[in-house]
Amino acid sequence: MARPRLSEGGTERLHMVISADEMTAIEDWRYKHRVPSKSEAVRRLCQIGIAAERELQTVQKRSERATKALIMLLEKTEGELAKAPKGLRGGLAAALNEQMEATRAAYVALTAAGILEDGKDTSDVDALMKKVDVHMSALKEDRK
Repeated sequence: MARPRLSEGGTERLHMVISADEMTAIEDWRYKHRVPSKSEAVRRLCQIGIAAERELQTVQKRSERATKALIMLLEKTEGELAKAPKGLRGGLAAALNEQMEATRAAYVALTAAGILEDGKDTSDVDALMKKVDVHMSALKEDRK
């Protein structure tokens, strides 16, 4: 099977040095996806990384906005929420938890990709996570 043409300008050879762990990860990915060569595996992983970089920041921003919207809903309905059935509170807790996990995953991926600097001021997200913890505790409390 011929490799698809990458560009009109032809191809270039790239020599690189990577760690044994990185090579193992590439080989594992190559085997899992039945890619015929290391070169093709690296090429595809680069294409995936480039595409992911374009979308990751959007995913992170949308995830953060959705989490803020859930928190706003919880804050506005706090009095009524205590009267809500336990199943409804549990569902809201699960939704909030999933949303925060998505936000965390986006931040981890952005940091790993070097898009978000490790150690960058994340006080906004830290404050958001503290609010999530408060609401999670309230949602998990047994109804009185």
